[in-house]
Amino acid sequence: MPEKRHEDAALKRLFARPEVVRSYLDHAPLPAELQGALDFTTLQKLSTEFVSDSLMTRHADLLWQVDYHGGAGQLYVIVEIEFQSSPDAAMPLRMLTYAALIYESLWREAKPREESYRLPAVIPLVIYTGEDPWNVPQAVDALMGQDLKELRPSFQFLLIDERRLTEAEGKIKEGPAGDLMLFRHARDYGMMLEACRRIIRSEIYQSNQSIYAELAQDFGRRTLATEVQTMNDLGTRLEEMNQRAIEQGKSVGIEFVALQMIEKEVPVEEIQSYTGLTLEQIQELRRSN
Repeated sequence: MPEKRHEDAALKRLFARPEVVRSYLDHAPLPAELQGALDFTTLQKLSTEFVSDSLMTRHADLLWQVDYHGGAGQLYVIVEIEFQSSPDAAMPLRMLTYAALIYESLWREAKPREESYRLPAVIPLVIYTGEDPWNVPQAVDALMGQDLKELRPSFQFLLIDERRLTEAEGKIKEGPAGDLMLFRHARDYGMMLEACRRIIRSEIYQSNQSIYAELAQDFGRRTLATEVQTMNDLGTRLEEMNQRAIEQGKSVGIEFVALQMIEKEVPVEEIQSYTGLTLEQIQELRRSN
């Protein structure tokens, strides 16, 4: 599926923008003590020189650093964008490995080594974009047997299940993350059009139009079976399709009313006056009923 891989690459380039990461963290189930405590003005993407070769070869998608208030200073945010269509039961192990490699790098690079040095916290965040609900464990110890509980590691990643958030009324906020989630998981043309309009009027769109154009092109091919070039082209196409769907809905509603009137043996002239249907259309409905 080359189109899907193309979309993945475009999305990951968007995730290199701090405003996108911040917006997704606003949707993450963070621990209570971090709610409102992250200083997003300090959010920065770490260079590949920071992490070990082992981490880079394991394809952790993104690594960020952010300060927080009321704590020991800095946090490290591992962002894993999971594009596969079904949940991965091994994800807790993968995220634990990423965290351990980050800790190893921090411990090795801390200079000068002081007895007071303490490793920072890590937020292991998985952004899941699949259709099926995430129904496998998020914690490592859930993958283990029930014996020797004191030897089981305590580690759990945080999950953003995009589709479930989109389907939950009032759960997504306007902003880069919410706009992308609505765009990717809209249920009808009206929702798709609203997502497209929200993206076009956003600040991030102005400086990333080429990336959004790639998303629009892929969305047009996969979802609408049509070719578009830009997000504005997609918006125009969605507006046409949404209007057509509305008109079709109106037509179905009018025909339903006419059928009810036919069943009640309302005079044809009155049905015509009330519904606007022609005599031929009413006769066709009578025959089909």
